[in-house]
Amino acid sequence: MDRFGDKVCCNPTVKLRRQESYPVIDIDKITPGYKTVRSVESVEYTGQGGAKFQDHDVLFARITPCLENGKMAIADTEGQNGIGSTELFVFRGINGVSDTDYVYYLLCMKHIRQLAANSMTGASGRQRADLDFIKRIQWDFPDIETQNKISSALSVYDDLIEVNNKRIKTLEQMAENLYKEWFVRFRFPGHETAEFENGIPKGWVYCTVEALTSVLQRGISPDYDDGGTLTVISQKCIRQNIMDIKEARKQTKTFKPELNLMDGDTVICSTGTGTLGRVGQVFGDYPDTTFDSHVTLVRAKPGVGKHFLYWTLKEMQTWFMNMGIGSTNQQELYRGTIKNAKALTPTNSLIAQFERAVEPIHSSIISLTRRQENLVRQRDLLLPRLMSGKLEV
Repeated sequence: MDRFGDKVCCNPTVKLRRQESYPVIDIDKITPGYKTVRSVESVEYTGQGGAKFQDHDVLFARITPCLENGKMAIADTEGQNGIGSTELFVFRGINGVSDTDYVYYLLCMKHIRQLAANSMTGASGRQRADLDFIKRIQWDFPDIETQNKISSALSVYDDLIEVNNKRIKTLEQMAENLYKEWFVRFRFPGHETAEFENGIPKGWVYCTVEALTSVLQRGISPDYDDGGTLTVISQKCIRQNIMDIKEARKQTKTFKPELNLMDGDTVICSTGTGTLGRVGQVFGDYPDTTFDSHVTLVRAKPGVGKHFLYWTLKEMQTWFMNMGIGSTNQQELYRGTIKNAKALTPTNSLIAQFERAVEPIHSSIISLTRRQENLVRQRDLLLPRLMSGKLEV
């Protein structure tokens, strides 16, 4: 048996130059179960804080509940050094552990994560893992050839997951482009002969978001319980266009049937900085699942079209992000702000035509998402057997 810290460099030294810009990866950008995390922005390095890393280092959450949820990923910064959240550990293989993928899969092991979680100290709800404890974790590291075989076998699943992610992004872009082409650029079917009044097509009107909805409401204050039978999403589940159920939690408080999330619903982050105003859509049905008080549900009324309403609100996202009220760290996007926002609404027949065009895209994304879930389950079942040597490669 070897000590983890003798085989893996923990928080390696990475040199950054002040006043130069580097890719940044925040802990919120890491999605449990997804192997790679890419930087989408850069920041100027001031010499302060942050977990410094090299391209292809492993980033590992050190706070609860992110650690227990499996928030870890391999950084992809296209050869550049980068800056991570202060709540991340950085790991890199050394001394006979040349494959970064093997380090990543080792840290994915529930056994290893649980040991790290057991080392946590600090105030309740914001505890942090002890790096020295993690360094002392014992593991039987196989030879490099075996490490590479294990990584290759597991990477097959992650490569398929990555391909599906790209397909989903492409489908999302198709739906967004169609919305903008029809309702922003006014190149909708029949636009060549359409009449315009005051700069908009004749028959189109501005109305409030409330007039387009059957439900526009903040969520519940849940009673969290890991043994509960009900599920609640939070703002953490609204990071991309697609509402992500993986970071939802179990709870026991009952709620009105109308607050159960439905396929096509729009959900908006409504509290705090950094997430305020983000707009996402629910893909698929989630029985016994609601949303907490930091999220606003917006559901289309019959005849309006759930996809039209979602993309209309998505088009308003930047405006929502700037409409917070309150102190810097605790701003609120109030329900009244959302419901009174003005939306340009076309004819019912054009909305229906848009829904027919977008629904197959929506259904394809649901299918790919379910396929992703199956791939993750299969990989996670295989992972401990390969890593422990119970299944030979």
